Amino acid sequence: MTRNLLNKQSAYGTALFINICLAVNTTYSQGIWVNYTQADGLASNDVREIFEDHSGNIWFGTLDGASVFDGSNWQTQRPGSFVEAITQVSSGDIWLSVDNEGIYVFDGTNWTNYTMANGLSGMDVLDIVEDQQGNIWASNWGRGVDRYDGTQWQNFNRATYGLGGDIVNAVLADRNNNLWFGCQSDPWFGEPGGVTRYDGTNWANYTTADGLIDDNVISLYEDHSGNIWVGTFGGVSKFDGTNWTNYNTANGLANNSVFAITQDTKGQMWFATYGGGVSVFDGTNWKSFTTADGLISNSVDDMIEDSQGNFWFATPDGVSKYTRPDISTDEERVSLSGFEVYPNPFTQHIIITFNRSSVRLMEFKIVDLTGRELYSLAFDDQTDGKQLLELDLTALHLPKGNYIMTLTTDEKVITQKIIKD
Repeated sequence: MTRNLLNKQSAYGTALFINICLAVNTTYSQGIWVNYTQADGLASNDVREIFEDHSGNIWFGTLDGASVFDGSNWQTQRPGSFVEAITQVSSGDIWLSVDNEGIYVFDGTNWTNYTMANGLSGMDVLDIVEDQQGNIWASNWGRGVDRYDGTQWQNFNRATYGLGGDIVNAVLADRNNNLWFGCQSDPWFGEPGGVTRYDGTNWANYTTADGLIDDNVISLYEDHSGNIWVGTFGGVSKFDGTNWTNYNTANGLANNSVFAITQDTKGQMWFATYGGGVSVFDGTNWKSFTTADGLISNSVDDMIEDSQGNFWFATPDGVSKYTRPDISTDEERVSLSGFEVYPNPFTQHIIITFNRSSVRLMEFKIVDLTGRELYSLAFDDQTDGKQLLELDLTALHLPKGNYIMTLTTDEKVITQKIIKD
């Protein structure tokens, strides 16, 4: 999504291919790495984007279409070639952008194409985000951002509105429904770059003059506490609403080019860098993963933590899946914890049963696929034997889709995917 464009590919017709996974599994002391390439079913080794849909399928935006992995089989969707951004909106439709072909929307059966002919300001869309009102925001290279309200597109650019620049690499809708735009500096055209926040009425720009580490912004992320993290070519910045805190290689970051950011269920921050592998920061200490540990390439374009607690990394050489040593497989969860969650899928209530003698349960949490905490319950009952908890989640007004339930014990963090029906 953020790398320089390579060879332009011509459009293909929609096609579907299925391959059985033949990936190599490597175990290191830090966890288990599994690497996937075209030999396993990827449409191309050059992967720019990763996304998990509501059904738990992992989508990969490649230089030759979108690959979809259900954990066993691969499918390739080719509405176009070079896929730069993928998301799923509240309706369940998949939105993806293709270089120089605009945006394609997949309803599960058919593809719809949005181009300049029906409202887009340009054809090179780098990021796509849905806000809380259901509007779709698409950053368009050199043209600012476009907003789709379900009927028509509207363009927001530097000349007419308050963007820090018309090259917008990243878009974020935060929990307070502010829109954040990561802009690229362009001194030749007087564009300062940096980060722009839009609250629906007012525009505010933040640059190095305000404390941002670099004005060329590549990635954006909101952590569990509501802090905004900004990845740039000069390091990463954290904004708490008032103050900026900056980190770069001098602090422990593996490389200053930060292409993706996420936070895991333990609260650690993960940074995908282009050239240095992946860095993990627990608030005090840094550690990094590289090809020496099992990562397929040290140049990482994108990453996610899936609903099972696995990490996926997109690179120019394929995809790596990483399972941390503190995350158990489904089979291990059953034998170690003795707990059950039902019904799953659920509507408003979830029942959890577990054996107090097998796991000392401390806390339940429910987070969305971005890691944002939605529900928390401390459990301090020390009674031994079979336990039953019923959680009423009606007040959360959760939309349909996948969520992660995290159970923190005195031994480990256990994750379970739950599905809102």
